[in-house]
Amino acid sequence: MDGHYLNIRQQFFVLFAIIQAWAIGTEYMLQHDVTGSNAFNILLIFLAIVMFKTNSYQKHVYGVVKAWALYIAAIVLRSLSIIN
Repeated sequence: MDGHYLNIRQQFFVLFAIIQAWAIGTEYMLQHDVTGSNAFNILLIFLAIVMFKTNSYQKHVYGVVKAWALYIAAIVLRSLSIIN
């Protein structure tokens, strides 16, 4: 299973980074402003690039945990109206 995962990781993380860039672009186009949400998307793009370049399965597990933590932090901060 690890071999299959490592074979498809490049495609997945490229797509993941493109989706985050699309979210940043869409938010900017609709709001004409840079918001706090973009910081989370930029961090996720950086994380996708790092995970794209590494072959370590353990680092990928750690990266997925970090990604979930960023998503949960964004949800909490948005619900408390700290960021838009």
